Amino acid sequence: GNESTATNDVSATPYAEYTVKTDGTGDYTTIQAAIDGASNGDLIIVYAGTYTENVSINKSIILMSSEGANSTIIDANNFGTVLTVNPHSTQSYYGYPEIHADATVDGFTIQNGYTSGSGTASGGIIIGVSNTVIKNCIIKDNNSFQGGGIYAEGGTFYNCKILNNTAEFEGGGIFMLNRGFTGFEETIIQNCLISNNNCNSGAGLFGPFNIVNSNIINNTGNYGFASAGTSSINNSIFYGNDGNEINSFTAIVTYSLIDGSYPGTGNIDSDPLFVDATNGDYRLSDYSPAIGAGTATGAPTTDITGVPNSRP
Repeated sequence: GNESTATNDVSATPYAEYTVKTDGTGDYTTIQAAIDGASNGDLIIVYAGTYTENVSINKSIILMSSEGANSTIIDANNFGTVLTVNPHSTQSYYGYPEIHADATVDGFTIQNGYTSGSGTASGGIIIGVSNTVIKNCIIKDNNSFQGGGIYAEGGTFYNCKILNNTAEFEGGGIFMLNRGFTGFEETIIQNCLISNNNCNSGAGLFGPFNIVNSNIINNTGNYGFASAGTSSINNSIFYGNDGNEINSFTAIVTYSLIDGSYPGTGNIDSDPLFVDATNGDYRLSDYSPAIGAGTATGAPTTDITGVPNSRP
C-alpha cells in the first residue's frame, strides 16, 4: 500500500491506501481481505473486474472503484447479502455491542444477492445505524424477504440506480427501518433512480425517507412509495408505479411530479415525457413539463446524468 508514513504498521498510520486487483498485481485480490487489513480512515481502491464475494464493512473507511460501477461489480452469485455495512448495529437493539462505522462506498454494481424466508433482510445492501454514504452505485437484481435492494437503518444514497430488485414483504427497492430510538439516522435519497423493483407493499420504497431530486418509476406490485412515518419529498418524480404512487398520509411533498396528484406546494400531475421509458431511459425530453417546475432550494446542482438541475 501507499502509506502516509514510513511504517508498515497500518494501525499506527492516520491514513493508508490499498489496491484490489483481480490479476494479483494489487495489494489484495479480494475486497474483503483489503477491508480486514485496513483501519479507520483508510482508502481502498478496487480496480475493474467482477468480485464474487459477500462483503462486510465494520470500519469507517472509503471503498472506491477506480473506473466506476459499470466495470466494477460485486456479485454474491445468489448467495447471501452482497454488502453489509455496520453489521452489528442492526442487532444492537437485542443487546449486541454497537459498532458505528461511517463508511463511504463509491462506484460499484451490487448484484445477485439472495436471502429468503421470513425476517431476512436485503439481498443487496444492509446498512446498520450510521451515516454511511453509498454513491455512484448500481444496486440491481437482488432478492430478499424485506428490502430487496437495500435494508437501511440510516445512510445516504447519492447518484445511485436501484433497479430490478424484489422483496417478498416490504420495500422492493429500499426498506428503511426506524425504530424511533436515539441514534437512528434518517435515510436520504438524492439524485437516485428507483425503477422496476417489485414488492406487494412499497414496490419502490418503504419507510420514512428524505427524498430529493429522484425518480421513482415503473415499480410493480403495490405502491411506488409506502411510508410508516413522516417523510419529505422534494423535486422528485413518481410515475407509472402500481397502486398509489405515494401511500402515505404524512409525507410532505413539494415541487414534484406525482402521477395521479398529491397535495403540496408546487406539485404537478402530468406525463413527464421521458426520453425513452420503454428502454429505461428516464431522462426528461426537451418538452417535459417537469423542466423548470422544481425548486433550487435544497436541491443538488446537477441531476443523475450530470445535467444542471432545472427540474424535479
